[in-house]
Amino acid sequence: METEENKPLKRGSRFSSGLYRRRITVFLICIVLSSFFWVISALSKTYTSEIDYPIRFENIPLDHIPANQIPENIRIKVKTQGFRLLKYHFFDNPRPIPIDLTHLNSSYDFNREYAYHFSQAILTFREKLGPEVEILEFLPDAVNLIFNRKDTRMIPVVSRTKLSFGKQYRLAGQIITEPDSLLVSGPASIIDTLPAIYTEEFLIEDLKNTLETNLKVISPDERVKIETNSVKVVVPVSRYTEESAECIVYPNQVPANSEIEFFPKSCAVYYRVNFSDYNKINPGSFHVAAKISAGSTKASIQIDKKPDYVEIIRIDPPTVEYIISHRE
Repeated sequence: METEENKPLKRGSRFSSGLYRRRITVFLICIVLSSFFWVISALSKTYTSEIDYPIRFENIPLDHIPANQIPENIRIKVKTQGFRLLKYHFFDNPRPIPIDLTHLNSSYDFNREYAYHFSQAILTFREKLGPEVEILEFLPDAVNLIFNRKDTRMIPVVSRTKLSFGKQYRLAGQIITEPDSLLVSGPASIIDTLPAIYTEEFLIEDLKNTLETNLKVISPDERVKIETNSVKVVVPVSRYTEESAECIVYPNQVPANSEIEFFPKSCAVYYRVNFSDYNKINPGSFHVAAKISAGSTKASIQIDKKPDYVEIIRIDPPTVEYIISHRE
C-alpha cells in the first residue's frame, strides 16, 4: 500500500522545480557579471590617492655620515586610474628611487641642517612611476638632513668577561683578544670619545683549562661601523701552588751618617705562583722594604719588587721594629 510520502512526484511538479533552479542560476550569473562590470568600470576611473614609495639616498660623500635618521620612504599624492592603484598596492614590489647627494661635497657645512626638496628629483620619480601617474604633491615636500664629519681609526678591544676558577686554578697572565684593536668608523663626535670597543658579556664558572672563544663586538651607536662583528678571546688558565720565601728586610731610606738594625732581620713572603713558573722563583725574586718614619721605632713592610706572574698572599710579620744608630 502506498503512503503519501512514497507517492512519485507528478510530471508537472518536477518541471516546476527544474525551472526554479534554472532561474536561480541565471539570476546568480547576472549578479556576478554585473558586479564584474561594475568593478571594471570603477577601476577605469581616475582617482586621487596617497602612496608610500621607497627611496634611497646615494653617493653620500665618503667623509660625511648621517647624524639623524634618513627616511627610507616618501609619501606621494598621485592621480591615476584605479587599475594602477590596485596594482601598486597589491602586486607591485617597487625598487627604491635613488636620490643623488654628490653635490654635498662642496656645498655642505658639517653639523648644519640641509633641506633636500623632493621636487629636485621630480623627473626620476615620474620615470619610475610611469606616464599614467600624475604626481600632485610630496608629503612632506622636503626632508632635513644633518651630516657629521666621518672619522676612522683603530680602537682597542676590551673583553667583558666574568670568570671564576676551579680550586687551585687561576688566570695565567693577561686575557688576550685577537685582534686587540679594530678599525672603527663613524661620526667624529662619537669616535673621538671612544676609549675602547667592548665585547658582549661572557660568564663562565669553575674554569680549569685555557679557554678560547669568539665574542660578539658591540657597537656603541648604530652609526658606528666596526670592521668585524666578533673577536677571538683567549683566557689562559693554569694550576697554581702556594709557597713562601724568607727575605731580608731593607730600609726604604737611611738617614745620613746612620745605621738601621731590624728586629727581626727577615720576614716570610707567602705567594701564589703557577706550576709553570715555580722553578723561576728564589729569595732574590723579592725585594722587601721597611717604611722608616721619623719619631717611630716600628715600620710596616712592603714589597718593592716581585715577578709579574706572582700573587702576594701575605707577609709575616707585617711590621718590624728597628733601632737607628748614628755613626761618628
